Amino acid sequence: MFQIQLLSILSYLLGSIIAFRTVSYRDHVLSVTGLANLSLLAMGLAWCFGTAWLCELTFRANGFFSLLFLMGQVVFFPVLAAVDLGVRQVPTLLIRMGSGWTVLVLLICRGVPSLAWAGISTALFIAPLAMSNWIKPYSIGGGDLRLGIFVGPILSVLNPVFAPLAVLVMSSLLVLVAAFIFRLVFGANSNRVPLVPFILSGVVAIQLVPNWLPIH
Repeated sequence: MFQIQLLSILSYLLGSIIAFRTVSYRDHVLSVTGLANLSLLAMGLAWCFGTAWLCELTFRANGFFSLLFLMGQVVFFPVLAAVDLGVRQVPTLLIRMGSGWTVLVLLICRGVPSLAWAGISTALFIAPLAMSNWIKPYSIGGGDLRLGIFVGPILSVLNPVFAPLAVLVMSSLLVLVAAFIFRLVFGANSNRVPLVPFILSGVVAIQLVPNWLPIH
């Protein structure tokens, strides 16, 4: 279990660094540059090796379903986090692809009833964000809301009721701490802290906590 936790953290962290340095998003178009950089190539090889090892351990420990679920996250999470961190935007195409992959895995491996729980989890994730936007307009970006259609089905596998709320609480606390530090370093006029990296960090973290916690 410890190996899976460590490799998960390293895979997401390294993948996000690579994506931040290579992926650009402008006018709703994703592009990749800088792949000829030797340091990036070395990081890319390390990411491939570590992620392959993580996939093997996940398959041995939890089976084919968990492996397919993991694959969608290690591919899309780093890019989504890096783009939002870089340009404060969330590519809708990546959200749709990630959501489509997750729903397809649920449908194939767990059947139609799992989609109902995925819908409940998604609604519970989006509702507090939408309410925050209603109370304070434009406090939450549209991309942050759309992210719910990707992470909601993922969280439904853990616990369709408690997991979305736990991720929101966890990510909100991280954002508050980051905003405080950001303001101290860059001043009051600095741009708002992006939410997506912290939401995705919460989703990853909640999957790595012990199974006896009530979110499972």
